[in-house]
Amino acid sequence: MSYEFSAIDNFDARHGYKRCTVSGVGVSFPDRLGASVDFWRNRTGIVVVRFSSQEYQFSFQLTHPSGGILLDSDLEEFANYIHHSLLRWFDEGVDDAPTL
Repeated sequence: MSYEFSAIDNFDARHGYKRCTVSGVGVSFPDRLGASVDFWRNRTGIVVVRFSSQEYQFSFQLTHPSGGILLDSDLEEFANYIHHSLLRWFDEGVDDAPTL
């Protein structure tokens, strides 16, 4: 399955955001810093994600390819999908926005 991503400004998740039932994914390697992607829902129910590593952060909102809101039942599959994007971003260098 593919997903529609739109870059958004970084956000403060303490204000109006709720963790998704699958809260995110992470990677770490010996002798290297790690990286993570955290999942939240905004006030309208849209899933937003934040890629972070070191001091770098890039945020996106996403929708189902049909244009609808991603359902909780789709989050496990989405987590598997985004894990591959996280590994690629970590490998290519976290100072640039991930390619999604």
